[in-house]
Amino acid sequence: MIKPLLWGLFFLLLVVLLQTTVWNVTALWGVKADLVLVLFFFLAVHNNVIPSTLLGFLTGLSIDFITGGTPGYHAFIFTLAGYILGHWKGKIFFDPLAIPLLLAGFATFYNTIAGFLISVIFHLGRTFSDYFNPSFFLALILNLIAAPLIWAIFHAIRQRALRSRRGGFDVEN
Repeated sequence: MIKPLLWGLFFLLLVVLLQTTVWNVTALWGVKADLVLVLFFFLAVHNNVIPSTLLGFLTGLSIDFITGGTPGYHAFIFTLAGYILGHWKGKIFFDPLAIPLLLAGFATFYNTIAGFLISVIFHLGRTFSDYFNPSFFLALILNLIAAPLIWAIFHAIRQRALRSRRGGFDVEN
């Protein structure tokens, strides 16, 4: 449990830094693909409830810290997502295109709806149109475009790690 959690946290923190620095160049009308969210959903579905929840909390807390946003906002969203997705381990057959697209779409809708609900519950002063506007649909499209690429990279790294642990035999294929 500890090793996958540490590797997942390492890659997510690396992607958080990448997204908050270099990835800003790729913004289209101020909107960019949320690589951290999509990668986190892939990692959370591959882990059980406890590692996914802990990974979500640490990832969300690091996003809150790096971006200077409302403390606990992303931590709550990612923790809840980790808890929900941790229950999906072993229940989804992963193909290289359909499931990454579905997870990326679900991630984008989840992030937007959860953000809106947190704003309403805690009176953060944001309206419905702040969340569901044309930039939401652009973010959805960008996440759907990025999802298969992120999945391919994640899957290649995961396969390489599993192969090295098994002594050179690729058992999953």
